[in-house]
Amino acid sequence: MIAQLRSPSPPSTFLPGYDFPPVAPTRTRVILLRHGRSDRNDAGCYQGSSDVGQLTPSGLAASQVMGQYLTRCPIQAVYVSPLRRAKDTAAALLPHLTTPTLKRVSTHNLLREISLPAWEGLRYEDVRSHQAAAYHTWQTAPHEFQMRPERGEPCYPVHDLYQRAQQFWHTTLPHHHGQTILIVSHGGTNQALINTALQRSPQDHHSLQQTHSGLTVFDVDATPHQPAQLHLLNLTLGSAPSAIATPHLPKLKAGKHGVRLLLLPYQPGLRPDPALASLLRSTTIRLYRK
Repeated sequence: MIAQLRSPSPPSTFLPGYDFPPVAPTRTRVILLRHGRSDRNDAGCYQGSSDVGQLTPSGLAASQVMGQYLTRCPIQAVYVSPLRRAKDTAAALLPHLTTPTLKRVSTHNLLREISLPAWEGLRYEDVRSHQAAAYHTWQTAPHEFQMRPERGEPCYPVHDLYQRAQQFWHTTLPHHHGQTILIVSHGGTNQALINTALQRSPQDHHSLQQTHSGLTVFDVDATPHQPAQLHLLNLTLGSAPSAIATPHLPKLKAGKHGVRLLLLPYQPGLRPDPALASLLRSTTIRLYRK
């Protein structure tokens, strides 16, 4: 997670526990949310752009908790993937939004999940075992990953996804200068939206993790040559009502190992934060000062 620590001042009207600067007139503040966990996720299957998955009870509860967390956020528009798991996530959180600024809620086809026609419905473990070469390319060189479905022409799923992400930014951002928008989409799509906003390439597709019901916040400039300013990355709350006050670290993605970094700004005079201490209570930490 990347964010400004809680200050002694009154609660923020944007997100509880975080202090963000005002949205600049030439920028759009983007709140990016991955859908809640689905039954296909629990089954360990690739979903891709198929629309067979539906939210689990915990996925639905986490979506409601996120709606409560966003209740006072001044959102002007909501854009949702047309796939059921994203639409159900939005339907669960929208009743909790109390801001009078919200004027528009719409589905957008460019926000659908990455298309993996040859893998959709297959178990992750089966793909790793029986299509090892393709899976290795998917993990290590996603920009070169090619898929050959049983019918139709070969495709480059990650390349195509990043083109869609760029197209979404180009068609949507001009309507929201100085505003805040909420996007409810998917893990792969959200990674592409973040990376294109940060001017990172498809080669970096797997470098950022987007957890189910994970929240990311960044500001995108109207000038296409300016990278986005990242405020918050993959904030997770859980599915219990008490989770609003006690965020937790996202789980480590399957197959990933190594160092996990929690980046905190240096803020002289800031009092210790009990919520941060609770978050890290069971985590082994090495402290580095720069």
